[in-house]
Amino acid sequence: MKFFSLLFLFSLLNLCAASSNSTEPPAPKPTVYEILPQFGLPSGLLPDSVVSYTLSDDGQFEVNLEKACYIQFDYLVYYEKKITGKLSIGSISNLKGIQVQRFYFFWFDVDEIKVDLPPSGSIYFTVGIINKELEVDQFLTVRSCKDKAVTLTPVVEKNALIPVLLSLLILSASSETTDVHDLLPLYNLPKGLLPSNIKSYSLSTTDTTFTVELSASPCYIKFNDQLVHLDRIIKGKLKYGEVSQVSGIQAKKFFFWVSVDRIEVDEKHGMIEFFVGSLSQKLPAKDFETIRSCRAKEFAETLTFLDA
Repeated sequence: MKFFSLLFLFSLLNLCAASSNSTEPPAPKPTVYEILPQFGLPSGLLPDSVVSYTLSDDGQFEVNLEKACYIQFDYLVYYEKKITGKLSIGSISNLKGIQVQRFYFFWFDVDEIKVDLPPSGSIYFTVGIINKELEVDQFLTVRSCKDKAVTLTPVVEKNALIPVLLSLLILSASSETTDVHDLLPLYNLPKGLLPSNIKSYSLSTTDTTFTVELSASPCYIKFNDQLVHLDRIIKGKLKYGEVSQVSGIQAKKFFFWVSVDRIEVDEKHGMIEFFVGSLSQKLPAKDFETIRSCRAKEFAETLTFLDA
């Protein structure tokens, strides 16, 4: 009898142990901030507002944030609500949903993020054919995201433009397939300086002089309260944040049309300055973010009548 009692007790203990093992909770899913270091990437690449993520066996991932937001690193970075890409050791490729601000007013999509293997003190953001090196330390801490871009982007030093200009030479070699409006930001100039009515253009790879031919003539555009006339042929010389030796652009002052000979970007104050000889006038840079269409002469005459 004692034997059967012991056998029953032993069986009961085994049953309890098995039941206990079956009710143990599964190991918690690692956070996305724990996943990134497993691929050699700093956890601070993403903000602290991640609400969910998925990661497939081939490295494809999707990250969802509470909402779109901004973080100020060396450059201001914008995160969309949904971010996708492919994780591999030391890199994130096919990236969608992260943008970086360059040249004060322009946002560029980040296509890839990678680090050195073995690790160094650098991390690289790829924007098109441009590869920007940053210090990795600023991405080691997971930061809070801001709803608005409340801080100013640091002023870009001119020597930081050297790789941009080198890439521009490559782009200009195939200018027939490159929109001239896409070239302007590479020189820290807003796309909206030129109208949408472009027939053709040429850009010298030796001295950066250019010629633009419009498909519409006459061509009038009003920026803020300033009426501008563009000739069918516009010429000039591109520099960092400046167009010099300008011909083919006139601005109306009072009842007179005066020729603009130089255009400069004032990054500090967010303005575009137009020079007529020794005189100049500044207009808000935001007025040149949009590419506008030419208007006909009748449009200019109507504006002249209303302003009179």
